Amino acid sequence: MSVRQALLSILQLFVLFVFFSIGLFFLAIPKLPQFQTYLEHLLLQNREACFQLGLAFCLAGSILLIGFYSLNRGRYLSFRMGKNRTEIEVSLVYQTLEEFLKSRFSNEIQLVDVELIRSKIQIQISSKNSLQKESLLRIEKEIAPFLRQRFGYKQLFDLIVKI
Repeated sequence: MSVRQALLSILQLFVLFVFFSIGLFFLAIPKLPQFQTYLEHLLLQNREACFQLGLAFCLAGSILLIGFYSLNRGRYLSFRMGKNRTEIEVSLVYQTLEEFLKSRFSNEIQLVDVELIRSKIQIQISSKNSLQKESLLRIEKEIAPFLRQRFGYKQLFDLIVKI
């Protein structure tokens, strides 16, 4: 599981707990008459508390909106084709790279994951045997021209090996 997926799971769990807690809160109000009276007094007599409560919920919503947006950003590889800018999904990069690695290094390595982090590709591979430095350099030297030729990707990429 990548860091992005873990953060997204935590954020979704947080949202679930917030909605569940709010639901329980409103279910409990009719069962607690003293609290209901206190809550009515607080909301009707103290306008500043209502404003602060509304501001807190708007702030929390804004933080969640920014969090969800930032976790979903970067799921596309963006590049230029002539004068036009185009984007492709990370799944397409994964499938194409997986086919390439199977054809070149069928028994040596296996593609685990491809992530796009701030316009940089992170390629995670696994190997049954420990790879020597020469093997890693050969893999890197073959992947770089492939990415350049297939996707027009000329930047550096991270190659992560999981054993």
